[in-house]
Amino acid sequence: MSSGTQSQPTVTPSLRPWQSIRGRLALFTTVLMGVIATFILLFFPAQQRSQAEEAAALTTGAVAEMAANALASAVARSDSSDVSDVLAAVVAIPGVDFVQVDGIDGQRIAGIARAALAYDPIDQAQSPSGFATGAELYTARRDIGPRDNSAGSVVIGYSLEGLNAVVRSSQSLIMYASLLVFLFGLAGVYAISYVITEPLRQMVGAANKVSDGDFAVRVKSNARTEVGELAKTFNIMVGSLQTAYASLESANATLAHHSEELQIEVAERGRAEKALRLSESRFRAVVEQATDVVLVIDSSGELQYVSPPLRNMLGLDPQRLIGTDFSALVHPEDRPIFACAVGARDADCSGERDHVISIELRCRHSGGDWRYLALRGRVLNDLPGIEGTLFNVSDVTDVKQYQQQLVDARDTAEKMARLKDSFLANMSHEIRTPLTGILGFAQVLRHEVGEEHHEMITFIQEAGTRLLNTLNSVLDLAQLEANALDMQLEVVNLSQEVWDSVKLIEPLAQVKQLKLTCSLPDEPVFAEVDKRCLYRILNNLVTNALKFTDEGGVYVTVGMSDLDVFVEVRDTGVGVSAEFLPHIFDEFKQESTGLSRTHEGSGLGLAITRRLVELHGGAVTASSEKGVGTTFTVRLPKSEPSGKIREALAPRQPDRRPSVASGRRRILLVEDNADTRLLLKRILSDQYDLVDAATPSAALRIGRSDKFDLVLMDISLGDERDGVQVMRELRATGNFEKVPFLAVTAYALPGDRSQFLTHGFDDYLSKPFRKEDLLEMVQRHMMHGAPRVAN
Repeated sequence: MSSGTQSQPTVTPSLRPWQSIRGRLALFTTVLMGVIATFILLFFPAQQRSQAEEAAALTTGAVAEMAANALASAVARSDSSDVSDVLAAVVAIPGVDFVQVDGIDGQRIAGIARAALAYDPIDQAQSPSGFATGAELYTARRDIGPRDNSAGSVVIGYSLEGLNAVVRSSQSLIMYASLLVFLFGLAGVYAISYVITEPLRQMVGAANKVSDGDFAVRVKSNARTEVGELAKTFNIMVGSLQTAYASLESANATLAHHSEELQIEVAERGRAEKALRLSESRFRAVVEQATDVVLVIDSSGELQYVSPPLRNMLGLDPQRLIGTDFSALVHPEDRPIFACAVGARDADCSGERDHVISIELRCRHSGGDWRYLALRGRVLNDLPGIEGTLFNVSDVTDVKQYQQQLVDARDTAEKMARLKDSFLANMSHEIRTPLTGILGFAQVLRHEVGEEHHEMITFIQEAGTRLLNTLNSVLDLAQLEANALDMQLEVVNLSQEVWDSVKLIEPLAQVKQLKLTCSLPDEPVFAEVDKRCLYRILNNLVTNALKFTDEGGVYVTVGMSDLDVFVEVRDTGVGVSAEFLPHIFDEFKQESTGLSRTHEGSGLGLAITRRLVELHGGAVTASSEKGVGTTFTVRLPKSEPSGKIREALAPRQPDRRPSVASGRRRILLVEDNADTRLLLKRILSDQYDLVDAATPSAALRIGRSDKFDLVLMDISLGDERDGVQVMRELRATGNFEKVPFLAVTAYALPGDRSQFLTHGFDDYLSKPFRKEDLLEMVQRHMMHGAPRVAN
């Protein structure tokens, strides 16, 4: 613009809100939406009220018609009982407040009403049909029987409270809908007015700028509407004005051009300087306020930049560290790692540095302690202003300490687990060893003393057995809790296994003079189980049933369905209360506790049973009635064996073992416990020649000079060598190549049997043992071969 031309200030008229197009549209829409909302609020509730009253009239009339038909025969017979029944049925219909029967003379014959009505039903019954005044009620009257031979009339009072509630609810919804229509209408018109008026407002602003001499302004509008065409025309007009104005000032064009370029350059330089200052300020604020530390270190290890958070991290002044060697703060053992990270020339590094560096170092705090720092860096040697490695440093001391605490906690947990396993094994061994003598000599004494002492021997056996059962339960539960149970699954004939288990428990039933029966199906029932676990399950359930039964008996049933097989143990005992039944499988839970406890036990048998059943993929349930009895049902997955296995698992015939050949067999007993040696001699000496050795050395001395038909070997021999080592050394002598070695030991935790059989023993018997079990095992292994002749 030339100096001779002066622009006149443009006065933009200030429009009041209701004078603008947008304001007028909003006002019009507000009025329109208000009218629509008012119409909705006035019309629809009245129409809905009318429909509700019509529905009430139809419903009441239908109920009255139905009641009249039902009462016709009853009124005709003057049967008051049937009339009362019909009236009771009618008043039970939802919404019916009362029903009344009037005779031909209009007198009330009978009636019934709901309790606590806010009006007198007799007065309302005398009113004509229709809506009652002063009550939320509609009454309808119908003749009983044909109109020309009417037996009276029935009046129904139908409550309008439910319909009124629906009407009120609908009115609320209509009110909300009206409000939403009003609000959405306003919002829609406002949006439309914005779309229409915004380009016009921009055009007014552009026109004001043009009037001030700014011909570079343009109105942006791509809309294919009248407003868009107006904007394009406006832009063309501004362009024409600009061309005309340029022609008028052609004399000053060059000067204006250079002046404009200079102004643009100055403006751009000012913006660049301002942006640079802003960027530097932002970078400094971010770096100084960050929790991590930023370091720039050159290849010699010298600090080029240190961010202020280092003061909090290491307690050092960042400014004093600039220009110093950072490796002086690094732990001597970590300095080679640091030298490789910064690319020091004399660093002994394997391979080249990665573009991204991630290391951990120990750096000394001003207080003297070492802090663990994690450095993650990038090599920026070619970047001006950096020319080194940029590191982001974070303090990971707490993480390292927490990791060490986790490692220590893990080591402690593993140590405690080993101590627990050792404790369980030692406890089992130390309790089973004396129990072997207690129970074993009790069996021997029963056959060697008079009957007047049998009662005391029975007490000894029962007390020892109870202690043994408690020990087994605690050890079993510990193994189950630790998931350390070694299960050996195999397909078995469930019927045969249940029969064998019940026969072993039968003497307990005979002592209490109870019935113990076993019902088996005609066809074999197969399941894949661990035999020891199955025996434990059956033993727990049957002995538990016998313990809580004083009269009647215990009945064991085996069966199968399409999906599974089951074993049911039912007793006629004391039963379990409904309150305790949900807790019957919990550990250490018994219904009878405290000073009033009536039955002994540890409360672990049923808990162990459930765990063992679930390990087989099955489930155990209980049902009971107090004073009647309890039923336990074990369900296991069904198994279908092959033909050969099916034949092998067919029901066995009674075991008829051949008698031992003439001539006494010789047994070597290796046992360090004198009581156990004496017990085994008393049990076996009648049938076998028994030579005992109390130490590994004695056993090896005897084994090298003599021959035996069988070896009974203890595992813990109170020596550096255990029973497994002694067995291997005896076999190495050449005299025991085909001699069975039987482990007789107090190590009876789950998994011990399979472990000793894996080591080379031919069989296994845990202490304490029954005399019958020991003899059966020895006889079974003595059946093969003739007696060996001693050297």
